[in-house]
Parts: sequence; C-alpha cells; structure tokens
Amino acid sequence: MITRVLTSTLIAGFLVVIALLFFRSADNGANEFAAAEKAARNINELNSRLDQAVLKLRLGIVNDYDELARHEQELVDSLFSQSSDDLDSGANSLIDETFRPLVSQKCTLVGDFKADHAIVRNSTAGFQRYTQKTMDELGHIQSVASRLSTLGTHGSRFVISGSTDDRDAFEKVISECEDMARTGDGGELQRNESLSLALKHATKLVERRLGLDDSIEALIAIPVRETALQFLNDVAQKRDSKAASATLYRSGLLICIVVLIASCIFQYVLVFRQRAQLFKANLELDEQVAERTAGLTAANEMLAMQKEEAQKMALVARFTDNAVIIADADSAVEWVNVGFTQIFGYELNEVAGKRLDEFLHGQNSSTQQHSELKACVDCCEPFNASMINYTKDNLPIWVDIEARPIRNDHGQVHRYIAIISDITERIEAQCENEKLHADLVDASRQAGMAEIATGVLHNVGNILNSVNVSASVIRRQFSKSALANLEKVSQLIAEHETKFDEFVRDDERGRKVPAYVRKVTDALCGEREKLNQEFDELVKNVEHIKEIVSMQQSMAKSSGLIQELDARDLIRESLSANKGALASHRIPIEELVADSVPLFWSDKHRILQILINLIKNAKDAINEQRGDHPCIKVSATSDDQFVVFRVSDNGIGIPADKRDKIFQHGFTTKKAGHGFGLHSSANAATEMGGKLTVHSDGVGTGATFDLRVPFKPIDANHKPTQLMETVL
Repeated sequence: MITRVLTSTLIAGFLVVIALLFFRSADNGANEFAAAEKAARNINELNSRLDQAVLKLRLGIVNDYDELARHEQELVDSLFSQSSDDLDSGANSLIDETFRPLVSQKCTLVGDFKADHAIVRNSTAGFQRYTQKTMDELGHIQSVASRLSTLGTHGSRFVISGSTDDRDAFEKVISECEDMARTGDGGELQRNESLSLALKHATKLVERRLGLDDSIEALIAIPVRETALQFLNDVAQKRDSKAASATLYRSGLLICIVVLIASCIFQYVLVFRQRAQLFKANLELDEQVAERTAGLTAANEMLAMQKEEAQKMALVARFTDNAVIIADADSAVEWVNVGFTQIFGYELNEVAGKRLDEFLHGQNSSTQQHSELKACVDCCEPFNASMINYTKDNLPIWVDIEARPIRNDHGQVHRYIAIISDITERIEAQCENEKLHADLVDASRQAGMAEIATGVLHNVGNILNSVNVSASVIRRQFSKSALANLEKVSQLIAEHETKFDEFVRDDERGRKVPAYVRKVTDALCGEREKLNQEFDELVKNVEHIKEIVSMQQSMAKSSGLIQELDARDLIRESLSANKGALASHRIPIEELVADSVPLFWSDKHRILQILINLIKNAKDAINEQRGDHPCIKVSATSDDQFVVFRVSDNGIGIPADKRDKIFQHGFTTKKAGHGFGLHSSANAATEMGGKLTVHSDGVGTGATFDLRVPFKPIDANHKPTQLMETVL
C-alpha cells in the first residue's frame, strides 16, 4: 500500500514537472524578436533616406525641402508606430529609450541644416544676381569688370568646395572690392546699390557657408545606424539565449518522459509480478525480475545511443550546406553527413575507420599540401586548404577544407570535425575570367594600335601642309627667277662675241650689259638665299615627319629622343610650320617668351607635334568666327617644375557642354574634323609627364590651350640623348 502511494506520488510529481517543462520550453518570443528587428531596421532605413535627402540638397540634386521634410517626419513617426501587438511594453520602451534621443538630436540638426542651407542658397542667388547686375551697370570700367569677374569666380569656387583656402581667397577679393567701392573715382562705385548688395551677400556666404558643412558632418555623425546594428545584435543574442534555454527545457522534458515511461513499465512489471505471485511460485518471480532488468538495460543503452546521436546531429545542424566529417584523434573517419555522400559518392560504411587521404587523394593531388595537413594534424592544430580531391568515380574536383580539433575537458584532442566545400565551379569561373581578361587585353592592344596609326596620319598631315607651302614657294620662286633675263643677256653676248669689246664700248645696249649682269647676279644671290631658307624649312618638316614615323614604327612600343630644348626655338619652328596658312588668311601672331623660361630636357618632336596642331586649330577657329580683328597669341612661361606653352585665339570658342569631351578620341567641333589631333596631343603630353588643358568661356569667346612640360623627363634615371621606350 505504501509502495503504491509513493509510486503514485512520484508519477504525479513527474507529470507536474513535465507540464512545467512543456510550458517553459515553448518559445513564445520569436514574433517579439522579429518585430523588434523589423522596427530597428525600419528606423535605420529611414535614417539613411534622411541622410540621402540632406546630401541631395547639399549637392543641388533637388532644390526644395519637401523630400527632406517627408523623410524627417517618417523617421519621427516611426518611433510612435512601433507599439503593436507583436511588441510588449518592455520592447517598446527599449526601442524608445535607444532611438528617441538620437532621432530628436538628428531632427534638431536637420532644422539647423535647413536654416543654414536656405541662407546659403539665397545668399548665393543674391550674390550671383547682383554681381551680374553690377557687371551690366559698371562693366564699361575695365578694372571694375576684372575685379567683379574675380569676385564671381572665387565666390562660385567657395560655394562649391567650402574649403578654408577658397574662403580666404574669397574674403581677400571681397575686401579688395570694398576698398575699390570706397575709393572709386567719381563716386559712381559708392552710389551703386547693386555692388553694395553683392558684397553684402558675399559677406553672408563667408559667414554661413562653412557652417553648412559642419551641420552636415554633425548630422551624419549621429550614430543612428551603429545604434541600430548594435540593437539588432543584442536582440539576436537574446533570441539565441532564449532558444538555447528552450532547447535545454525540451531535453529535460524528453528525459522526464523517458523516466516516466520507465516508471510506468516498472509499475506494470510490479503489477504483473503481484498477479503472478497469486499463480506462480518463486521461479516465476525471478524470471520477471530478470525480464525487468533486461528492459532497463536496453533502455539505458538506447538512451546513451540517442544522446551520442544528438551530439553528432548538433554538429551537423551547424554545417548543413557542405560535406561534414567527424574523425577520431587519429584522423580515422567516424561519421559523415549526406552532403559528403552527395559530393564524393561514398557512404559511411565505405569510409568508416579510414583516413581521408586513403580514398580522396589521386594523381593530381598536391603532395606538399598533404604533408602540410598531416603536420597540422600531428601538432593538433586547425587548418584550411584548397586542393584537388577525387570522388568515388575517380573524378577530380576542387574543394575547400576547413578542419578544427575538438578537445575534451582535459584539453586533449579526441575528435576532428572537417567541413568540405565543392569549389570546382568557382575555380572554373576564375579560369574563364582569366581567359576573358587576356582576350580583353589583346583587344585593347589592337584598339591602341589603331589609335596610334590614326594619330600618326593626323600629325603627318599637319606637317605635310607646311611641306606643301614650302614647295609652292620654291616653285613660284623658280617661275619668277632672274635666270630667264640672264639667258637674254647671254644670247646678246653670243651675237657680238667676235667684237664684244667694241660692242660694250660703242653700242648703247652693250654699255648697259655690265650693269645689267651685276643686277641679275644680285637678284640670283637673293633668290639663292631665299631658296636656301625654304629648303631649310622643307628639310626640318621632312625630318619632323621622319621622327613622327620612327616614333610609331613599331606597334608595340614608341620611342623619342630626349634633348636640351629652348622654348623660343620650339615656338619659332611651330609657327614656321603653319606660316603659309597663317599668311594666306592674314592672321597676326603675338609671340612672347618670358626671360625666366630656362632650357629644359624633353622630346622635341612631340612638343612640336602638339604646338603645330594647337596653332592649326586656332587658325581654323578664327576662320570659322570671321571676326574683325583676328589674333593668335603664342607664349611660354615657367613655374617651379614645368614650362608652360600657351596658345590663345579669339575664334569661335568651345561650347560649355563640349569642353569635357574635347580630348576624347573621335570627338571634334569642326565640320570636317576627325577628332584625332587633340586626343593624340593629350596622350603625347601625358607620356612626357606633362598635361594639356583647355579653357573657354563659351561660343564666340575664343579658347586657350596650356601645355605643361616638365623640366626633366618623367624617368628620373634618364640621361640626355638616351632613347625612352614605353611598352604599349
């Protein structure tokens, strides 16, 4: 009787514990955690949209504040819309405490930004409007127009960059304009209201422009994103902790159920034994005890197997996408998952007790990697490797292996777990990418060769124009030569050869012969000198053509002779190459070389190629403009490191939307142009270590090209007269 009461009490206790464990193991926080994560991500996304709206306003992509106000309101509303059935009061309070101070601070800074931006935008518009108005009113005063142009340029640069250097330069120009307004002659500047308003707006820009960038930096620096990421991390940790607790409770529940079942079996055995005691003797009682003992032993063995299997399955659950191998301390396989069978084709019973290198290595497997992995196993160290393994069908595949030792409570390695990934497709894709890259490089090389050939034809064409002019001058000189008159005198002398002394003394025509011969001789000497000059120009141009061709004679490399150069000689030769076209169109040339320009080392023919092309383009631009006072200015100056050649014209100019494309291959503003000259000139300048730039205020304002050439070649070890080679 007492036994039954105790047994009933025990079963009731187990049922209570099972019920308690059942309710405790239920994971009711999944929806709550998901809702919290969604809320944090929503706040983070709205914060990013707000930052983007601020940057759009700053960069001028948008000009109104509607989008910024909408994103700001959405961010504020997101804090009040998080209280839903999915979140309890604790989660709502945590979200509110975490994000409300940051959102409030951000909204405050957004307000400051809008105020600063509105002031800067209005001041910028007023500054530009009144500066232009002042230019219209006082533009006839050259000093005022120049100073206002400088003021507008520095103001625009400061508004765009906001740098301290641009601010200092802007303040300096403002101060100069204020001094000019106070000391201007005739009082016209003091009475000009537009100038005063422009200077006021400029002063306001100086005061508020830097504050605008500070507002943006402070706004973006608010750690809403970092806080959201930390919040998501904390929520994930809490979720994982709660899930682990639920798993523990489920394990306890399973144990209690097993014990309860065992208890029930035990009670059944007791009841059966008691009933058997009524019918059987002590022998039957012993058999029942043996049967009960056998059942408990089987139950214990089954429980141990289930526990070990659960441990293995827990490891597999962490790495289900790839092949998983569990090996003992000697690297003998104990267990593999389904992924291993799918990748290699081996079942567990085929590889159990074997080492991996006994069946996965083949003829193309790396013996060095095998030795390194074996050394890691011997030292009980983890290892990672990419290598070739073989499947059961002896097919080679590329795999990534990540192996880690598993230590017991005493720190000794008693197992290894290895994760193997099939990366064959990735390796094949890499090989394909390398092949495509090689093809692309080859195609680029061919395109470069075609571009070089085009540049050579363009540059040779420019020089051939000068060759044609020299040849025309020589032909014209020969057609008008005094040799024809000398032939007449020779015939006259031949007629009176027998009495030439009497002819010269007595005949009026004979007395004129000596003087006429001297005149013809002087004329022939002049013709010879002029022809020598033209032949010298012709030889120079031919030499220039030969140099251009020799520089590009190989499609794989280009070379140039580095020599000491004088900027005056280079300008003189480039003008000489274009003299025929300039003279025929009656375009005056202004040539100026600063005394401070030193001699320098560079590639003469590349510089001539660029200058000849720039002067020819200037002539074409002036012809297209057809102005009343055409002029081309060619000058040379220097700074600390460069000689600067400048070619300016008052021709047709360059439209603003085409300035950025002017050096692109194939782009041209001429009706009959090909777009090769400026592109090849820019490339030549870059190869010399210099740069070719352009400036034009628009159509009808002319254009200015600057060629910057370093004093020394780009190769510091380059010596004079040495050939430079650049592999294409």
